[in-house]
Amino acid sequence: MADTNQQTTPPANAPAVKTWTPKIGETCLYTIEDKRLKAVVTRVFIVTGSTSTKQRKKDAKGQFVQTTKEVKINNVTKTVNDFVFEDVVLYEGVAFSANQQFPESIKGITLDALSPKEA
Repeated sequence: MADTNQQTTPPANAPAVKTWTPKIGETCLYTIEDKRLKAVVTRVFIVTGSTSTKQRKKDAKGQFVQTTKEVKINNVTKTVNDFVFEDVVLYEGVAFSANQQFPESIKGITLDALSPKEA
């Protein structure tokens, strides 16, 4: 089995490279809206489809607009709100969250998960 703590940093314009799989109980660092956050992984779900804070729509005043999208979680398609983003990480198809309400309420997704070694 490969060393799951190795990390590669792709160029900014390259797609994220999966270097580890989060496990329940691990601590991870992640970034949401330029804030570096640390969380203990409490749940792991396989998710297809992606959302990022950069894709959120804003109105003329710069306020985020409530939008919905379909996300497949453990092979069940759910329509979720894209409005609030916090405490959930989607990394190369794997979502993990410090938010106990996930997946009923997906409160945020980022593609910027880092290896537990850095936490």
